[in-house]
Amino acid sequence: MPLAPVKRVRLTESVTDRLLAMLRQGDFRPGAKLPSEREFRIQLQVGRSSIREALQSLIGMGVIEAQAGRGYFVRATGNGAAPAAQAPMVAESHSLRELLEARLILEPEIAVLAAKHVTATDFAALDRALFQIVAAARRGRVVYRAAAMFHVEFAQAAHNAALVQMVRSLVSVMSYWGRVFEWTPGRAQQEVRVHRELLECLKQRNPSAMRRKMREHILITDAALQKYLTRMQPNARSRRGPPTR
Repeated sequence: MPLAPVKRVRLTESVTDRLLAMLRQGDFRPGAKLPSEREFRIQLQVGRSSIREALQSLIGMGVIEAQAGRGYFVRATGNGAAPAAQAPMVAESHSLRELLEARLILEPEIAVLAAKHVTATDFAALDRALFQIVAAARRGRVVYRAAAMFHVEFAQAAHNAALVQMVRSLVSVMSYWGRVFEWTPGRAQQEVRVHRELLECLKQRNPSAMRRKMREHILITDAALQKYLTRMQPNARSRRGPPTR
């Protein structure tokens, strides 16, 4: 039986999981500065790109933040707790199907607000986020982290801090579960297309059209997941139906 090539994502995911475990164990208190990328490379004996991608993933989860010229710091929730202690548990207690249902309820309405309140600065941030998705797809790397950051930027465009925090919570699970069907053939190109369509729709500043487009995007993700699960477990049937259309 021929062996499949080892995907680079496995190393990055391993580094991400190691860093999450470190934060979850309370090695660093909220607000504490993390070791530098160089120190992490020495400790974990991995390359710079793997460390950097893992740190970017933690930023997308809302677990840490980067401060220009200072380094990486542990974020704190409103009650002072480190979100790293919560993110893995959320991933363990919710299925990807439930995540998609939650997104279907929340994100179309965020898209409505974004259509009403988006600014030129928001568009610039979304353009950069889309570029990251395109760049990852072209290099044959995972795109789900870049896609997750795109959705955080979308929430920022709604200019509602509470909704941004909710999306960050969803992103923590998206980043954890994104590996489930990342390597489905054509998945990266599909992600590029649908996120580009979301941005183009937002530029029209039409709230009802934006709601439909975001809903369509989430349902496309659901369809891709169902296709993956059907191929991997052809005899298995989901105990739950798809998210309400």
